[in-house]
Amino acid sequence: MNGHSSLPRVVCIGWLTHAPGLAAIDQLRPYVEFDTIPYQPRPDLIAELTHLARTRGPHIALIIFLSPNMGLLGPCDAELFGPIADKGALRLVTGPGAGYDKVDLAWLASRGISYANSPSAVTEPTAISAVLLILMALRGTSANELTARAGRWTGGPAALGLVVGEDPRGLVLGLVGLGGIGKGGAVQIVAQRMAAFGMEIHYHTRHPVRGAPPTYIYHPTLPSLLRVSDVLSLHCPLTPQTTHLLSDPEFAQLKQGACVVNTSRGAVIDEDALVRALECGIVTRAALDVFEREPHIHPYLLASPRVTLSPHVAAMTRSALTGMDVEVLANLRELLELDGEGGGLRNAVCGPLMIGGGEVEGER
Repeated sequence: MNGHSSLPRVVCIGWLTHAPGLAAIDQLRPYVEFDTIPYQPRPDLIAELTHLARTRGPHIALIIFLSPNMGLLGPCDAELFGPIADKGALRLVTGPGAGYDKVDLAWLASRGISYANSPSAVTEPTAISAVLLILMALRGTSANELTARAGRWTGGPAALGLVVGEDPRGLVLGLVGLGGIGKGGAVQIVAQRMAAFGMEIHYHTRHPVRGAPPTYIYHPTLPSLLRVSDVLSLHCPLTPQTTHLLSDPEFAQLKQGACVVNTSRGAVIDEDALVRALECGIVTRAALDVFEREPHIHPYLLASPRVTLSPHVAAMTRSALTGMDVEVLANLRELLELDGEGGGLRNAVCGPLMIGGGEVEGER
């Protein structure tokens, strides 16, 4: 034992400076002790976690705070978490954002540890960004902006070289997933907003969504959705089952001339196959917030005026960035409030604290 305090201990990778987060920390201080490690190269971070576990452990939770340096972490796996987990007290790892594809959920669950994300903070910003990208793809905004910036606009709305866009009214929006980020959240906001623009809402998940408006049309198979979609928008987590969910066979079944929008995870789309679909005209335009090999973007996508590029910033608003930190602290508070009485955490996606089971989430 650490000998410094009888309070349970929590290790934090990174720290926060904004007032809402500091207020949440202050509210938790009577109940836990925080040990903080700054972001640093992965080998140094693992060495410091090992030292911290030996000198200050055990720890009941590990918090990963949002930081521009999160890339230093690498995979969130046994090598990273092992030093803290080996003490036997770790119950929760919690981190920012809705995605968890870089977290080894299976290993955590096998050790009786849960992972909780922070989907609520990013729900509305992600939805609004998806709506923006759908409209930009339909209107050919990027191509027309490039024409103006290059000084090739000759004046007038019908000038030579400008893209003539599409109106959303009457077109079919195909949504892959209707639970998605913060189930009942972002993708359903997208559906509501685009329905207000007059789009017909079609969707594919493994099962029909309870409570979905009767005007939303469910497709039990992905090919069925692809064949009717004028705009295809992706809203599913990255799992082994959804990796390259869209590849050459799927693009071959997509409605000719469709637009493709992705605000989920880059590897859900086989980027090489997307390029081939753009080259042959199956896909008219694409609008992408995420990329298969981030931060590297396929050269064709970089060069094409038919592709709108957004560098994984769909949820990058001031309120969302602050909200993610506050939400991971709320996950910790929820753990403390369980106090051995059983139950689960609303945001747990694996392990014993996952409401409704302990299986790794993979719904799409």
